[in-house]
Amino acid sequence: MKLKFAWNSIKRGRASLVLALALTAMLTATPAAQAQTFTVIHTFTGGNDGIDPLDALLLAPDGIYGNTYDGGGNSSIGTVFRIDKMGEYTVLYRFPGCCDVYPRGADPIGGLIRDAAGNLYGTTYLGGAYRQGSIFKLDKTGRETVLHSFGGADGSGPWATMIMDSAGNLYGSTAYGGDITNCDIPVGCGTVFKLDPAGNLTTLYAFQGTFDGTMPIGNLVRDAQGNLYGTAGQGGSSSCVGTGCGTLFKLDMSGAITILHVFVNSDAYGCFPFGGLIGDRAGNLYGTANACAAGDNGTIFRLDPQGVITVLYNFKGGRDGRDSAAPLLRDAAGNLYGTTEFGGDLSCNLLGEQLGCGTVFKLDTTGQETVLYRFTGKKDGGFPTAGLVMDAAGKLYGTAPDAGDFGCEQFIGCGVVFAVTP
Repeated sequence: MKLKFAWNSIKRGRASLVLALALTAMLTATPAAQAQTFTVIHTFTGGNDGIDPLDALLLAPDGIYGNTYDGGGNSSIGTVFRIDKMGEYTVLYRFPGCCDVYPRGADPIGGLIRDAAGNLYGTTYLGGAYRQGSIFKLDKTGRETVLHSFGGADGSGPWATMIMDSAGNLYGSTAYGGDITNCDIPVGCGTVFKLDPAGNLTTLYAFQGTFDGTMPIGNLVRDAQGNLYGTAGQGGSSSCVGTGCGTLFKLDMSGAITILHVFVNSDAYGCFPFGGLIGDRAGNLYGTANACAAGDNGTIFRLDPQGVITVLYNFKGGRDGRDSAAPLLRDAAGNLYGTTEFGGDLSCNLLGEQLGCGTVFKLDTTGQETVLYRFTGKKDGGFPTAGLVMDAAGKLYGTAPDAGDFGCEQFIGCGVVFAVTP
């Protein structure tokens, strides 16, 4: 069994991140073998428009918003962009800095959220006052405000898309930092935090790695009582490769943690739940495991309110996809949608191996998987690692961080924004 989730670190340098481990017009269509309609909305060129759209998109009344992890000019440390309803791409903000000093933040890897006034909020993995990441706000005029700079003890390397409650508090997680004393990883096992509207950050929980997990990089979900649910991508059990196979957890308003499930490499549920969780009104939680289980290709699972975990689908590793690292999306009918980083069109060998360049999939309520698109690693992009968003008409939007424009400075392309009509 192999540790996955490299996110193509062979390409990105900083994107290994110390892990080591159509709209309506002016859209460029890409041929697809499937019956579904696939459209490339924007192809990144590696210039001022950015490189590597690793994050999920945000749908808003005036268009689509997103981040690029790199690029944006000479600094090459990321952008915030909008694609309007006419398909026009605009960079709203380029993170500034020089010479490894990026006080405004660098490398935004979490997706964006938006308040009622139209302000955007997000995180950068690096940069800030202490070079360990930041939380930022971008107002409607394009003015950026750093709301918090992480310093290690309060977390390091914020990764997942934050969530906001009705009072304007932000909740999120960091991949590292926190309890360095008890954590078995020198840089810390990660945290869950709350940032209030006044800019005060509270560490709700600091992971220790051995029983509770480490590297909580997946998205959080919050219930009506204020409890937070999430995943730790590794840790939790020593009966797994490396530092453990990951956990599912609940964090109540007092900061008390309950471990809902510990993944091990010998069970059928999978391991490395990097993508986080989503929930339904009945209290069920849904997520993906990146590896393990039969064939070592990962799973889609459900955890019910009684704590019973069920595998809804076991990826076979071929044309159906493999290695999902993204959060799921659920529609009103209960169908689940997501992406896999590999598998699909196995003739794609962009990384020198015929692993496939990833898929967009749908899982219906009977457990039937339908591949909505198989990436070819050409102009359509490749290796999607982020989740999907859906508009009122049922169209799906997402990002693929590789391929696209091979004139890009990155040798396997700089990525695309795409849409799929199921």
